[in-house]
Amino acid sequence: MLNGHSNKCRTLVFNNRGCAHSTLLTPRMYSGSNTEDMSLAVNTLTERYPNAPIIIVAVSLGGMITTHYVTSNEASRSNVKAACIVSSPWNSFGTYESINRPINHMVYQRYLLGKLKGIVSNHKHLYQNKRLRSTTVRL
Repeated sequence: MLNGHSNKCRTLVFNNRGCAHSTLLTPRMYSGSNTEDMSLAVNTLTERYPNAPIIIVAVSLGGMITTHYVTSNEASRSNVKAACIVSSPWNSFGTYESINRPINHMVYQRYLLGKLKGIVSNHKHLYQNKRLRSTTVRL
């Protein structure tokens, strides 16, 4: 971001709902296959800066969301000119199967579920009267 700023580029950091200490406004969470939030961000940038090209750099789950977005028809109507995807799962079903193998389950499932539970816990008021009990992340 600092290099972009020094090169007279505008930069934007896009964090998924509830991540990076952001406040959830609805009980809806993020998903690797849902591009609605990214679409809103790109469309807002395009409206504010109609002549500015957009280059997206995305990591991990953000890379999965970006891949879905740039391969959609909607991306072709935006100012997105390039995307760099870093360390992203390409096959969500393969990733799901891999993450449920014994060692991965113990390492990643516990971490991911802990993070999701933390987001829910920090926004309890949105989940009142909902039964939430989970020990795994499932597709």
